[in-house]
Amino acid sequence: MMLTPVEIEARSFSKSLRGYNAEEVDSFLSKVSKEYEKLYRMNQEYLENIGKLERELEKYSQLEKTLNETLVLAKKTAEDTKQNALKEAELIIEEARKEAQRMISQAEEEVKKQKELLEEIKKDQQTFAAEFRTLLRTYLELLDKKLKDEPGDEERVEGEEEEDKESKFEVEEV
Repeated sequence: MMLTPVEIEARSFSKSLRGYNAEEVDSFLSKVSKEYEKLYRMNQEYLENIGKLERELEKYSQLEKTLNETLVLAKKTAEDTKQNALKEAELIIEEARKEAQRMISQAEEEVKKQKELLEEIKKDQQTFAAEFRTLLRTYLELLDKKLKDEPGDEERVEGEEEEDKESKFEVEEV
């Protein structure tokens, strides 16, 4: 247990014959008490400072802990955000691929339909040309027959035959 300056000052000693000089002992105890009081006050100040420093240290330790937790959370959030962005980018790319494939398939289907339509038109054109040639031949034959049956101008028949040949030539080119 620590002595206080007041206890040192108040301490009394019993007197004996041939003991110490009471004045010297009292003077020394007074000096010791004053010095001890200074040391005691300094010790109290140091203890208060130590308490303040310990509280500050605790505060900074808590701040460090909070900062570390915040840093870990920020890193995790950044990683989560990055992963989410990558997943979203993959989904967008996949959706774009699907859309591109759908558009390509649709375009290929349209090209196929157009080719089929073109083939059908070509066939119709060939059929029409063949039927039209047949029709023209029939009319030419009828015309030739009618002209042969009618007595008439030989020049007119020859001129019509020339026209028939030219018409026949034009029809075949179509």
